[in-house]
Amino acid sequence: MEVEELKKIIETSSCINFGNFGQGVDNNIITTAENKLNFTFPEEYKIWLKNYSGGEINGEEILGIFNSNFEVWPNTVFANLKMRKDAFITNNELAIQMNDQAEIYFFKKNDDKVYLKWGNIEELYADSFFDFIVKKSSE
Repeated sequence: MEVEELKKIIETSSCINFGNFGQGVDNNIITTAENKLNFTFPEEYKIWLKNYSGGEINGEEILGIFNSNFEVWPNTVFANLKMRKDAFITNNELAIQMNDQAEIYFFKKNDDKVYLKWGNIEELYADSFFDFIVKKSSE
């Protein structure tokens, strides 16, 4: 899926609240976040961060980056460091969403796919971050 196609889906969906396109964070902030987490973000996630920085689908927050202050929720650095400390995820995983049912949507290191886990169960959820957005918005 191309960025323009995703942008149209986001702009026309009543359940997606990402703010205005083009008002995300710059590459330096993304690189700093990656370094703090020792995790290279998938390209589609970086594109989303650069253009939206964060937001929610159906009222569920997607972890993003709102500024260089990584010490608040739902900042992806803050949330992932806390989730690693609390053993919800490993250092080889990057959570992008956790909901009230303790379902965690995440990337694995060197993998662009989005996985879902709850308890000891893990499964593939979407083939990419853009697919994740489309699938979550249709639930």
